[in-house]
Amino acid sequence: MGRSQNLPPLMAASVALDAWEEIEPLQRSAWLGPLLAAALLRSRGKTRHHLTALHSGFRQAKYRRFGRDDLETRLIAFACAIEAMAKADSKELDRLTLARELLLRKCKGRGTNSRMPQLVELCLASPVVTVPLAAKELRVSQCRSRKMLNRENRL
Repeated sequence: MGRSQNLPPLMAASVALDAWEEIEPLQRSAWLGPLLAAALLRSRGKTRHHLTALHSGFRQAKYRRFGRDDLETRLIAFACAIEAMAKADSKELDRLTLARELLLRKCKGRGTNSRMPQLVELCLASPVVTVPLAAKELRVSQCRSRKMLNRENRL
């Protein structure tokens, strides 16, 4: 970590991941390397509220690591994985934004007391929304939240 302190954040994350893969401190836990690099990016201020999804970028990148590759090739591959991840995440963000707009548009004709817009926001903010969670967050009964969730599924 000391040597990479003066490097730009992406380069430091790339070097950290490469060192992790070269040293292999935990042979059966190779998945921890990209998480380490993502945590380093977060600590350097590149992300604020989440870890970057480096695994998705590596799955989409054409490069596969071989022991005989030189450092330059491995660092370029990391940059390509970052680019692939950014493109995929941008498409996913566009998809979620469009879904949000469509659902909110369908909520427009509802009464002023309707909690449907809040339910839409909750569904987009949380990967799993259960009836008790929706009831708690929207401050309605569980029966009401069940009805709202069933209605949202039909939208």
